[in-house]
Amino acid sequence: MQVRPVTDTERISNVVKKLRNEKGFSQEMLARKLDVTRNTIDNYEHGRCMPSMSVLKAIHEEFSIPYEVIFGGTEKDETFIKYSSLTKKDKELIDTLVERLSSKS
Repeated sequence: MQVRPVTDTERISNVVKKLRNEKGFSQEMLARKLDVTRNTIDNYEHGRCMPSMSVLKAIHEEFSIPYEVIFGGTEKDETFIKYSSLTKKDKELIDTLVERLSSKS
């Protein structure tokens, strides 16, 4: 069985859809936040077109994620995506826990 490498378009389409779903945004809601149409979001998510650099920047800012998450797609990035979708209170709790654990070493 031959494995086909994932293209940038596929990677970005998966990231956009995953981020949108984890935030509970509809395509219409995300489209308004990124100043594009709902159809454009659908095209991104299905890999029919790539977001422009200005839209990628808006995604980066809207979801507070590093560009590496958008372009990389590693398992570590998946954890960051999950963390970024938490409430502020939950993030503070996790940050406190990590700080306490790291000070024990």
